[in-house]
Amino acid sequence: MMPEKKALTSYAEWKRLEKHAAEVKKLHLRELFSDPGRFDRFSVEDGNLSMILDYSRNLLTEETMKMLLDLVDACKVKEHAQRMFIGEKINFTEGRAVLHTALRNFS
Repeated sequence: MMPEKKALTSYAEWKRLEKHAAEVKKLHLRELFSDPGRFDRFSVEDGNLSMILDYSRNLLTEETMKMLLDLVDACKVKEHAQRMFIGEKINFTEGRAVLHTALRNFS
């Protein structure tokens, strides 16, 4: 059964993020980087992949990240990802499973 589609911009979490973005836009990165722990809080390192994802150089705060994660939860991103991995028909336009996972080597 295909779940109801809902526009991302219709979520209350999205509307809160829009309002928050207008406030954060007034900040400057120099001001945010006055915090010496910013890089540590807004970066993720994966030693296995030799990769660092650095969000610290973006106009965001802890509140921004919390709001983004609230939106992820509201949109049920984890549940949709699980449905993709088990092969459910989540391609709404073609009425079939997506094949993204077929391109990956999970061994």
